[in-house]
Amino acid sequence: MKRSYVGAILVLLSAIGFGLMPIFAKFAYKGGVDTTTLLLIRFSVAAVFYFCYVLVRSVKIRVNLKQLVMLFALGGVCYTGQSFLYFSAVKYIPGSLATLLLFFSPVIIAVIAFFVEKERISIKIASAMAVSFVGLVIVCNDSFGRVSVTGILFALGAALVYSFYVVLSNRVVKELPAVVSSGFITLFTALSFLAIGLAGNSISLDFKPETWLHIMGIAVISTILPVVTFLAGLERL
Repeated sequence: MKRSYVGAILVLLSAIGFGLMPIFAKFAYKGGVDTTTLLLIRFSVAAVFYFCYVLVRSVKIRVNLKQLVMLFALGGVCYTGQSFLYFSAVKYIPGSLATLLLFFSPVIIAVIAFFVEKERISIKIASAMAVSFVGLVIVCNDSFGRVSVTGILFALGAALVYSFYVVLSNRVVKELPAVVSSGFITLFTALSFLAIGLAGNSISLDFKPETWLHIMGIAVISTILPVVTFLAGLERL
């Protein structure tokens, strides 16, 4: 199978995993968990998994200072911001709408890549951007007055931050194994939410026991698998 086809399949699997996230999140919120605690557990579990995998498979970790700074920017800044905005959006609007708005990010990515990476916007890409933009306008116009504008803004903010994450990660994944990148990104994200939780005294495990199932669903199905398949797919595309 062509390398690009494999990359496309991997990114599609990543999208499916991410797409299931708001479903888990809705149930987790009903169980009484707050956003900061949820995201701290999510990324802590993911980071432990990735580094355990690295140790078991004896994957060499060769990260220089520049790469470490980039990984911190990806995890500690971009992924932290995107996750917080997205999970905040899910509190206000339906998960399906939040996900749809998040996946408007390819349009933003194409624009950023044009100015930053000097990537050419072909007629095919421009057409896809136009259709996506029209779809977004139709969805948002139909939603105003019936759903929270705050939720829509949170979701669009998440799409914007995620777009910068993709553009930055495109530089890193070509230099490091996907599992190593994933490990550092989730580690820095977990540390960021730990700092946020401690600063705001918002970390609490006082939620229903069954909520752990939904949190682990987010950690495994909607984080561990999607992050590594996305980075591996991006490496091939």
